[in-house]
Amino acid sequence: MMEALMIRKKRISGEARKVQILRSALPLFAKGGLSGTTTRELSNAAGVSEALIYKHFPSKESLYEEIQVFCLNKARVNNDILLGLDANTENLMKCIYFAVYTVLNQEMVQEDMDDSDFHRLVVYSLLEDGEFAFSFLNKTCQIWREKIEECTIAARELGDITISHKSTTIFPWLVQHLINCYAYKQLSEKQLVDYGISDMMVLIDEFSLFALRGMGINEAAIDRYFHPEKLLEF
Repeated sequence: MMEALMIRKKRISGEARKVQILRSALPLFAKGGLSGTTTRELSNAAGVSEALIYKHFPSKESLYEEIQVFCLNKARVNNDILLGLDANTENLMKCIYFAVYTVLNQEMVQEDMDDSDFHRLVVYSLLEDGEFAFSFLNKTCQIWREKIEECTIAARELGDITISHKSTTIFPWLVQHLINCYAYKQLSEKQLVDYGISDMMVLIDEFSLFALRGMGINEAAIDRYFHPEKLLEF
């Protein structure tokens, strides 16, 4: 009778447990970095034993590395949609707007995960060995960078960029630096910069236009193609 009244604790699958550990570990690594986070802290946050942590991850370092793969799955899926875009001026604007929107609107990592935690993790990586930041840049930005380069060349051939540049490979990096600088400035609890714009969508437009004009896109092309309501349609 007593056994019938007992509520059995539902067991979760090994994969679900692994995801649970990854989700709980991200804020800790974001706060203390790899060297400043202990396995005891990780196990306490996940509500499991240290032994169970090691069952799923051979080392703290392997857990740290897999967080990147896990939380940036969305970023890779998002970037994959750029593959099918033709190289032209309109799609150049889509690539730029897409990147600005994703970061400024905090839609970079998976749902239920905090973009700011990920950005903190990148900053910690830069203060340590840089491997996490290096891997992030090269694994998740490659498709986006290549598409911007293709579209920049096409925009020049179409006459939408008329000023000369010494390199087309620099533009994706300059845009990436611009939007990530914004993200890093938002990590402080204190507001560091007053942009004078309270509407996030307006701010996204201004960041995008600044980048496009800096790349040399002329005003005629901006008037023709820069329609924010359509730039996220793929």
